[in-house]
Amino acid sequence: MARTPEGRRVKSVVLGGLQDLATGIELDEVAMSYQFLDDVRIIGLEISCVAEPDDAASNSDGRLHLYAEVSRSSLRGRPGSLGIAYTFAVWNALIAMGSFTEHLVAMFPEGYGIDIDEGEHVNLLAYAHYTGGAGPIKVYENAVLYYVER
Repeated sequence: MARTPEGRRVKSVVLGGLQDLATGIELDEVAMSYQFLDDVRIIGLEISCVAEPDDAASNSDGRLHLYAEVSRSSLRGRPGSLGIAYTFAVWNALIAMGSFTEHLVAMFPEGYGIDIDEGEHVNLLAYAHYTGGAGPIKVYENAVLYYVER
């Protein structure tokens, strides 16, 4: 069987992280940065953000903002954004909570994509703000970029 030419092989890179976030603390950071060593075309991406309360059964009220963005910029919401996953929740009763989650999946048709030049960075930007009685929460922001060399 003939080997698929290098420029037609789909490759991937995973960006992500996990943080414990105490109530009342705001997280706003570049969670991870990746520098491409070749000229590539991003043909698809997946972004997810997940928050899991440690003590969900005792959480009587709270608020959560959770945001993950893949961008060429190092600042949220600026030109160069490739995709955003965002969720917001407010609750005011004792509830047994599961996890809060939001996902974005985008794939481009053949021949289309986002060109990234050699040496250019792509960043995973993370934002989370939580207030509530459940103690700390675990916050995951992850992205998978699918690309081909050009």
